[in-house]
Amino acid sequence: MVASQWETLLNDLKLQCKTNDTTKYISTVVFCEKEATLKLFFQYIDSIDTHSKPKLGGLPTALSPIGYYTKEITTEEGWQIVLNITTMPPPWKTSSINLLPSVLKSDPFSKSLHFVLLLDWMDENQSYWLKDINELFTHLNLMFPDDVTTGSVMMLHSDYCKHLENTHTRWSSSAVDLMHQCLRTLALNLQISLQSDFKNSKLAAKSAVGMLLTAEENKELADLVNLDNLNVSVGSDTLNKIAMIDENFPLSKYNSNLPKLLQYYSEAIPVIQRRLKKTSTTTESIETLSDPQSLLLDVQQQLAHLYNLQRKNLSVKRANNQSEAIQEVWDSNETPTNEPPNVTTASQSVSDDDSALDSLVDGIVQRHHIS
Repeated sequence: MVASQWETLLNDLKLQCKTNDTTKYISTVVFCEKEATLKLFFQYIDSIDTHSKPKLGGLPTALSPIGYYTKEITTEEGWQIVLNITTMPPPWKTSSINLLPSVLKSDPFSKSLHFVLLLDWMDENQSYWLKDINELFTHLNLMFPDDVTTGSVMMLHSDYCKHLENTHTRWSSSAVDLMHQCLRTLALNLQISLQSDFKNSKLAAKSAVGMLLTAEENKELADLVNLDNLNVSVGSDTLNKIAMIDENFPLSKYNSNLPKLLQYYSEAIPVIQRRLKKTSTTTESIETLSDPQSLLLDVQQQLAHLYNLQRKNLSVKRANNQSEAIQEVWDSNETPTNEPPNVTTASQSVSDDDSALDSLVDGIVQRHHIS
């Protein structure tokens, strides 16, 4: 079923390239835990076409509750690619994922969605990765049962895994091989691709967001041997290939029983640091909307929440302006013997918050045609 959906997506994209004035549109949703990870991923996307605007890596990154970005790319083959990117934290961090059916409802290209989960070798706990991947993509398939959806997991700073055995005493070569085989077994079951950024971050990012690679690019990127450069496209992996990493790994047992695979992985991969419980966020769970009236109410609730945040930011700005006025008056007195009053700056990130909020409001308005 999933394989046929993947073929449908590929055929659809090829058809767009031939019949839509060499322009194709890709709607991609990116999940990641930290803004630094997202910024690095955006830099990889910028490298696909160094002349394209805007430079995503130079924009403020917005994860909470939702961020919107558009990137136009011209490939070496002359195709015009328009990437519509929605960004948000993963479901184990916040409940933002419940907004997806609403915010994507008016996207004309949302019937072919590509979901990307970014994982960071240096800044995350690998002991939870298998559970996280399974939870996210299983949930997405339930949320969008009628759409053509494909998925990718891209691992950043992937060269770090070469040093695991030297960095942490609880890692061993057998644990690294186990992680390798577990990741590929789960990806094979979920029909998602795996990418790593070690050797060719540009091609890995290009594949991750759903852009078609040429035969030469696929050959250059593919790697089913080294964990630090793991790049496995959908349909290219098999149980026999996975078994070549370590023939003692019980593939037949775990391939047909994912809960046992997840349990085995969690017991074998060392927990370096316990995960904190999910923190509450300002974005509460919103049920999937089924009629125009409930859709309108949902948008009104989101805009009301954003309005309150804007008011709060404006009050912070006024406080900062008053503080700056006090500082200017004090400086004009030119009294070097006295120290200026202790002025607190309420927030140094107000401008970034405003940009993120403006982006979110614009995205909601555009997707729901609010005037």
